[in-house]
Amino acid sequence: MRGPDEELPRPNQRKRTRRQPQLNIPAAQQVAPPTPPTTSSSSRLPSPPASATQQMPPPPTPPVLGNNDFVWQPVDIGFDTRETNSFDFTARPGQKVQENLPNDPLSFVKLFLTDELIDQIVSQTNAYAEQRIVEAENNATANNTTLGDHSKFKLWKPTTRDEIHKLLGLLLLQGMIHKPTLRDYWTTDAVFSTPIFSAIMGRCRFEHLLSFLHFNDNTQAPSRTDPNRYRLHKIRPLLDHLEQKFQEVYTPEAAICIDESLILWKGRLLFRQYIPNKRKRFGVKLYALCESSTGYMYKFRVYTGRDDPNHDLDTDIQNDVPVAELLSSEKIVMWLVKPLLDQGYSVYTDNFYTSTKLANLLLA
Repeated sequence: MRGPDEELPRPNQRKRTRRQPQLNIPAAQQVAPPTPPTTSSSSRLPSPPASATQQMPPPPTPPVLGNNDFVWQPVDIGFDTRETNSFDFTARPGQKVQENLPNDPLSFVKLFLTDELIDQIVSQTNAYAEQRIVEAENNATANNTTLGDHSKFKLWKPTTRDEIHKLLGLLLLQGMIHKPTLRDYWTTDAVFSTPIFSAIMGRCRFEHLLSFLHFNDNTQAPSRTDPNRYRLHKIRPLLDHLEQKFQEVYTPEAAICIDESLILWKGRLLFRQYIPNKRKRFGVKLYALCESSTGYMYKFRVYTGRDDPNHDLDTDIQNDVPVAELLSSEKIVMWLVKPLLDQGYSVYTDNFYTSTKLANLLLA
């Protein structure tokens, strides 16, 4: 028996040490450690010669190596590479409207949405509503029924220019104020109410106008089975009018650019496009010519598919360029810049449109 003060025997413990790696360096490559400097006068270094104190030239710039180890070196080409246009700019950029135009938003909007266009919308909307009403009455007679008192065909009244202005204004406002459904814009809930909509137009009237809204004569629309039909027939007057007004109201400055734009559309459409690098990705594609400094769209063209016969631009530019030798991307550029040729404009495009042949045509 051990006493309480006796210490228990401990097992033998080994002290763990980290083993240093051994390097097998040949004797010829071993370097002796540096010796500390001494302060004796015999160890002082001699002073450098006078020629070494002169300013030395800077070291040469190392070459830049690319992926294929190609050495790029600066070359003097003899002129300033920042010069972008060697032609005289003869156009007169800026607004082409009267100087005494009233300074209010409605006058500016009417520069593009003129009374002529609004009257066209009024006429075609009323005509289309009458066609639908007659069709609905004929169907009701054929089925031995009658139209209900609250049917939109019974409640329809011809629209006017002022009412179409209100309709377009509410549509623009809906693009700024987002709500889940159309009817939420006319809700009377204190949390979600927007009184401006009900103050301008009732919800039922707005829905009736929206269902009958038309821009072209529906009776002149080509058959869906016609291979030569224009796919944008129903909105063609609107597109032609806007394209004309964009060019009449404003003249762009010397720097212009050509690129693609995408209008958001996720519904069913034959020529709907998917461009992953765009913000909206799905929608209707436009080829647009814009002013570089402001982004003003001077001319545009809606892409309706490669198999659309009206997509061919040969008939529009065949008197200006040899269309048989051009690619489709080159034809688009020539069609867009046609009104601005021979005026000294600088055209900026990306690699989709750029080619040597196109550059020679624009410089000719």
